[in-house]
Amino acid sequence: MRVSLRAWLLVAGLLATPVATIQSASSTSALSTSVQPTPDPTGCGTQAPNLVLNPSWEQGLTVAWSYPLGTPYWGHGDGTQGNAYLNWPAAYSAEAKQTLSNLEVGTQYTVSIDLKMIVNGAGSSGKGCGFDLGNEVNGQVSLVNSAYFTFDETADRSWQTFTGTWVAQSTDFVFHMRMACTFLDDTYGFRLDNAVVRAPPNAPCPTTSSTSSTTSLVSTPQSTPTASPSTTPTTLLTFTPQSTPTTSPSTTPTTLLTSTPQSTPTTSQSTTTTRAPGKCRPGSGEPH
Repeated sequence: MRVSLRAWLLVAGLLATPVATIQSASSTSALSTSVQPTPDPTGCGTQAPNLVLNPSWEQGLTVAWSYPLGTPYWGHGDGTQGNAYLNWPAAYSAEAKQTLSNLEVGTQYTVSIDLKMIVNGAGSSGKGCGFDLGNEVNGQVSLVNSAYFTFDETADRSWQTFTGTWVAQSTDFVFHMRMACTFLDDTYGFRLDNAVVRAPPNAPCPTTSSTSSTTSLVSTPQSTPTASPSTTPTTLLTFTPQSTPTTSPSTTPTTLLTSTPQSTPTTSQSTTTTRAPGKCRPGSGEPH
């Protein structure tokens, strides 16, 4: 049986057989868990409450409010907060106020009111009204914001927020609004809604950690096998190499057929004994 040179070298271990390897890239998976702020029972991290009562006149005109000047009207269906709103036509000057308490001295408060300019008929363009927002102390109003509004029949008359800030000098605050117009008629005026006096948002809640913690799940990379002879014990099927036969006299015993020369028969004279009929030699035992 012939065995190729490569097969013989493989069997003899002289030619290393590469070991098939599977390379897996090292990977690191990170599971990030952000530490969320823990709410404080005192309300940290939340918006401060609105100190104004009945701020959108949903409970009616007179609940928590007073009107030293003018006659307000109660409107419905066009408010920014809820359904109701306060309607102030320019037919007269008007005032509205509400007394608040429990302010924190030295704290800056946001004071605001949503308003919408209304034009009810022709001839209102060019007319105007002054509008004041402030804190009344002993009959005097300390302004938070003040503006003059000129009405235009063709202008956009959407809701806007009229706002300012106030640093509390006492624990009381009298929310005061006042309107005074150049022409007293009811073809124009204001709608008012969502009166606000609010402290800044509460301080952020303390967190258990200033930074978010990250839990990393790391898969340890396995060493990449290199192409080398396998160290796993291998049962080898050993083939005993046979010597390549060469041309030589066969060692197998051979039976030789030897041609032995036969002797050539020669012609010799045979000695024939002729007996005469009826005679025999005496004493020969031949019949006579």
